[in-house]
Amino acid sequence: MGELHPFKYLTSRQFVFLARDLSPSKLERDEVYPVGIRAVPLGNFIDLVERGDLQDATAIAALFLAQRFLEQEK
Repeated sequence: MGELHPFKYLTSRQFVFLARDLSPSKLERDEVYPVGIRAVPLGNFIDLVERGDLQDATAIAALFLAQRFLEQEK
C-alpha cells in the first residue's frame, strides 16, 4: 500500500502491506512468549492513539494508509 521513511537522516524505509483472510496459527520456533492480540475495528484505531495505547508513529502511519486504501477500494 505504501512506503514509509521513518527517519529523516537515515535511508531506512518500511513497506506497508495489507494482509487479508488471516487466521491464528502457531508454528514451531514461534515466539516463546505469547503475543497479545486485541481486535479493534480499523475505524477505531484513533481511539487507541488518543488513549495512549498505540504510540508507535510508524504503525499509526501504516493504519492511516490502510484506512485510505480500503476507502478508495470501495
